[in-house]
Amino acid sequence: MTRTGSARVIGWLGLGSIVGVALLESGLGIVGPLRAPKLVDLRAAAQAVRAEISRADVIAVAPTWIDPLVRSELGDLMPIERLGRPDSRRYPHIFELGWRGARHADTRGLTPEFERAFGGFALRRYTQAAVEVSYDLVEHFLDAKVLQYPLNAPVPPSRPSEPAADLDGAMPLSAPCLFRGLQPTACPPPGPAGAFFCPLGRVERRTLEIAYQPRYGLSVIVGEGQVTELTWSSIPAAAWQGASLHLWLGLHDYHARKNAIGPAQVIVDLDGRQGVSSFAVTPAVGERELAHTVVALPPATGSTPNETTHRITLRISAASAAHHNVGVLAELRR
Repeated sequence: MTRTGSARVIGWLGLGSIVGVALLESGLGIVGPLRAPKLVDLRAAAQAVRAEISRADVIAVAPTWIDPLVRSELGDLMPIERLGRPDSRRYPHIFELGWRGARHADTRGLTPEFERAFGGFALRRYTQAAVEVSYDLVEHFLDAKVLQYPLNAPVPPSRPSEPAADLDGAMPLSAPCLFRGLQPTACPPPGPAGAFFCPLGRVERRTLEIAYQPRYGLSVIVGEGQVTELTWSSIPAAAWQGASLHLWLGLHDYHARKNAIGPAQVIVDLDGRQGVSSFAVTPAVGERELAHTVVALPPATGSTPNETTHRITLRISAASAAHHNVGVLAELRR
């Protein structure tokens, strides 16, 4: 083939590519709007949810990108405590709104009682044997005692009012983290809520971003060279009996995870028994998932179930603390 003929073929191929791209974009311009969620369909599905849901049930949305659209219609039934839940196991019924066949991770393994189509939306309801949450550590955030002490210091008593002292007895090794600001309420005013402020870092209850999903839990900003210790010391025996501690952990905030170096460490003490469990919370875990683990509780030692209370302590630190914002969700379940 001559040079002129080759140039002509290349020119035709280039023209064909341009025409192909133009036709593809035109097709997408026609098909795309037809596949987009329609507000009339969503409102019909939302009306069906309202007709059957109770305050004990939860709404699951899939895929996650349509969640803001669903909340525009059902937001009063999706408070942040439920939107940022670790899972749906505590709820007897799950109402799932799925777009174009999508399913939520919380309904995996469950069979829907019914499925109704509303345009591209599918409404499914699932019934399950709900677990009992006997004590929610996030809910009891203000009952926690928080203190901070150097990473290489002996573990002090979990009593912020009695900080441990150094060997000379002159300078406390541990310092209480005092709560400042507005206490959390059901309808908080605009602006930041209160938090436990430590010498380095703070602990607060807030909406977290872990694995690109909202989670409602505790944010522990780790101090350099410090251990931040949270203790719930008055857990009723009735809540402890027959329960297990469920922990969900991850590093909060995409930008912080991107810059964090190495893991954070979370150590669990139960009723004064140190180091019952230990977990490394890496940036990769927070990027991919909210890590879930179950810790067995030691049996009560009181002569009757109601004679004693119990204590859970979380000790959180990191060898390189910068950008380590540890998200914690924790419940006693049975």
